[in-house]
Amino acid sequence: MKRDMDLIRYILLQKEAEQPIVGEKDVIVYHIGLLQQAGLLDAVTRNDHLGVISDAWIKSITWEGHDFLDAMRDDTIWKMAKDKFIKPGVSWTVSILFEWLKTEARRRFFPDPASS
Repeated sequence: MKRDMDLIRYILLQKEAEQPIVGEKDVIVYHIGLLQQAGLLDAVTRNDHLGVISDAWIKSITWEGHDFLDAMRDDTIWKMAKDKFIKPGVSWTVSILFEWLKTEARRRFFPDPASS
């Protein structure tokens, strides 16, 4: 299964808003597992007899998860990130994406007066 960053963003936004996460269960569970591995969520997972995650329950968003969510919250910045990073053929990591998101958020909300 491929990592879906829009789904990751959706899961974090829904959990923060304390709203239900709707979608195909196995895809949602897989992505909750990824978010847990990345340290963005504190979750409980259960594996089936083959060791594949079959169920997941989110306990909370971690500090790092809140930081990541804050960096990708703005729809305009998120669209820019998808255009620059999250597309086939572009090599990136979550940490590179996170740094880029933080930089863009700073530029957008705290513009450099010297560049005006």
